[in-house]
Amino acid sequence: MNSNFSFNPSLSANIPARLKSLDQWLVWKAQPRTGQENKFTKVPYNLRISLPSDATSADTWATFDQVVRATGYDGIGFAIDNPIGLLLIDLDNCIVNGVVEDWAKELIQICDTYTEYSPSGRGFHLILQGQKLVSKTRFHHEQVEIYDSGRYLTITGEVYQDQREINDSTAELLFEYLDQISPAESVVKAQPSITSNQTEINSPLDRAILGEIQTHPQYSQEWSDLSERDVNLIGLTNFYTGNNFNQTERVLLATEFCRDKWSQLRQHPAIEDQKITFLRYQIVVGKMRTLLVS
Repeated sequence: MNSNFSFNPSLSANIPARLKSLDQWLVWKAQPRTGQENKFTKVPYNLRISLPSDATSADTWATFDQVVRATGYDGIGFAIDNPIGLLLIDLDNCIVNGVVEDWAKELIQICDTYTEYSPSGRGFHLILQGQKLVSKTRFHHEQVEIYDSGRYLTITGEVYQDQREINDSTAELLFEYLDQISPAESVVKAQPSITSNQTEINSPLDRAILGEIQTHPQYSQEWSDLSERDVNLIGLTNFYTGNNFNQTERVLLATEFCRDKWSQLRQHPAIEDQKITFLRYQIVVGKMRTLLVS
């Protein structure tokens, strides 16, 4: 376990009672990112079975007391699947040589809400009561991420400037400020089923699976036949995703092997009058081959 990440139970008192009262907690482990020095993926775990989990699935959550008592993990986190009136805000790389950048200082002042240092110590996490007023998730050169659902936030309890309470009156001011500091930016959500461009994945579990296949010998193997490479790569990814087609597709589209052919449409192998991308076709066929062999 990386001691730089470990949650300190003595800081539990700093975490808002409102969060602690919700049974939406999980634990996580830090996994080094392939080819990125000092970068880690924080993989969520189901405390009951000690296995990686989908952080947005409520049946994998635990109580606050349970995660605080847990051992063998690198930290704890708070998860949301559907909107509950809370905004999870992540400020990334805004502390440089121990100095908080001016834009981050002003944002924190505007929110005037629960603020803590992130596990890396190079950013902040804020939790604000309010509604997500825009569809964008990333702002200010992608240093700011805001979510109201389908996400989990690591929690350290190391509060910044004694900001311990969740505020409920500044969401509108926050989005106005973000619009000012990132006027020309927009977020384009990747559509894995129709694009052949390499895409970025945000889910910690997806990134963990990507890391696993990237370190597998098959990933770096030389292939003279690209179709054969696709079939083997799909089979490998299907193994790690448990044949979750959507997840397999997301992970594969984040590899450097993305090619135009993957976005071409063709007839579904099992459903009449339905067309799917070549990549999805290969994923489905790969699963059908597995069923036939077994």
